[in-house]
Amino acid sequence: MTAICSICRGDAENLGADGREAGGFNLCDKCRKDFELKNAASLVPLLDRYSEPVMVVDSAGRLLSCNRLAEGVLGRRLIGIRGLLPGEFMKCGVATKHTGCGRGVKCGDCNLRQAIRTTFNEGRPIQKLPVALDAIHNGKVSIRRFTLSTQKVGEVVQLRIEDDGYLPVY
Repeated sequence: MTAICSICRGDAENLGADGREAGGFNLCDKCRKDFELKNAASLVPLLDRYSEPVMVVDSAGRLLSCNRLAEGVLGRRLIGIRGLLPGEFMKCGVATKHTGCGRGVKCGDCNLRQAIRTTFNEGRPIQKLPVALDAIHNGKVSIRRFTLSTQKVGEVVQLRIEDDGYLPVY
């Protein structure tokens, strides 16, 4: 028997182990994503307690929420970047030059995307992973270097950024 989405009344697939998601409601993929995006904003006060930039992403790596320190590192407010993929919210030059995050030639080797995927799929946290990506900074391509730590919390992945900085490309 197919479950019915509690919001749109369409078929609800990909339900959790108990056949329900989001507070006991059956939700289709679209309504689940909408629910997550709307409820992620309530995480900001909790995330602001961290002393480093912290972001929360879904299984695809889409940004759900972040603290104010992360807004500063990303150079943009959460309201303008919520729902973006890692290369998009980190201003990756490859994602900007091509058709978006995950579609460029180098994207298969992106350790930022791989860390999110590994943590989400395996539940294994990653500590202080060195990340370097081509990034757009002050209108120019630079190398953005930082360390990334990940942790799975429920059905989301928490990202912590440390030692963030840019190196000019000559």
